[in-house]
Parts: sequence; C-alpha cells; structure tokens
Amino acid sequence: MPITVKVLDVSGNVEAEFEGEKNVVLTDTALKYGSDIPVSCGSGACGLCKCKVIEGLDLINPEMLSPSLMEMDEGYILACIAGIKDDVEDGHITIQRTL
Repeated sequence: MPITVKVLDVSGNVEAEFEGEKNVVLTDTALKYGSDIPVSCGSGACGLCKCKVIEGLDLINPEMLSPSLMEMDEGYILACIAGIKDDVEDGHITIQRTL
C-alpha cells in the first residue's frame, strides 16, 4: 500500500490528495497535484512553507533535503525540505498549511 498525502488549506479544507514520492520534498509533489503551499527559499530558511502535521508525523523526515535553518515547534514541518522517510512502505500523511 502506498503513502497517501493529503494537504489541507488554512481553513482545513482538502486542497490536494496524492500518492507520496520518496526522495522528493513534499512541496514539489504537492504543487504538481494542485496544492497552493507557498514556497520562496526552498531551503528551510524563510518559513513560508510551514505546515502543521495532522497525521503521520512518524512517516516524515523533517530535514530530508537539508537541515532546517529555523527552530520548529513540535508537530510542524517546513514542507520545502521535508519528505517521506526511506524505510516507510505505507501510511497516511495529512498536513495543513499555515499560510
């Protein structure tokens, strides 16, 4: 069973739902499927892509692309540098945009 990813907008409405891809940051895949997660720096420095993880935090590598340059609260990720863990085979991830 694949990893399914659901992106919610700031109001909690489903914005996009798709099969997650390993070794690809969440913003890259989400944008292909119609999500409006804002992205600016692409390196975890600006915080524009900050998302709250509603479900599946244990499936996410929060620093897949590079170490975060920002201090993050528990349960939040920067979607421009976060991705699905390599050793995960199935599950569900739900993230909610903060902007």
